[in-house]
Amino acid sequence: MGGVQFPLLDQLVAVPAMAAATKTLGFVATASVAYEQPYLLARTLTTLDHFTNGRVAWNIVTSYVDSTARNLGLEGQNPHDERYDRADERMDVMYKLFEGSITPEALRADAEENVFVDPEPVHDINHQSKFFTLPRQALAVPGPQGTPLLFQAGASKRGQEFALDHAEAIFFSGPTPQILRT
Repeated sequence: MGGVQFPLLDQLVAVPAMAAATKTLGFVATASVAYEQPYLLARTLTTLDHFTNGRVAWNIVTSYVDSTARNLGLEGQNPHDERYDRADERMDVMYKLFEGSITPEALRADAEENVFVDPEPVHDINHQSKFFTLPRQALAVPGPQGTPLLFQAGASKRGQEFALDHAEAIFFSGPTPQILRT
């Protein structure tokens, strides 16, 4: 095992504490589209976007560690390209939850009118696809960014296609600068 990716704390929990200690740094949190459910992940990332005043980014990963799948009650990892197919569909859901369900104007917080949320700009997303069915609306008003800044690091052909469709920034690593240039 060699200590790669072990032990790890949950960075989504740590971001608010770090964001409270600075006003100028941004935070890129990794969350797996293979295991995190879209409805809850969208709420978590939107909450972080609010708490950081728009300084959170999401590193989208499809996961590759078989032991993680097994610890979550699965028989093992889905095949590589299927993970990206599911990720594409998941991103369609995430975009709807980030920006297609509730407009920022929905939050009125008007004590005089006794209206906290105006129901008119709140819409069910009615998403149904091969892998996901989400009928209702998001739980949070969009953060300052709407959709957080999106990173992706897939190096395979399918990962690169996914990054072209969804990522605003990519990162990668390699053993030497020469290998990275190719």
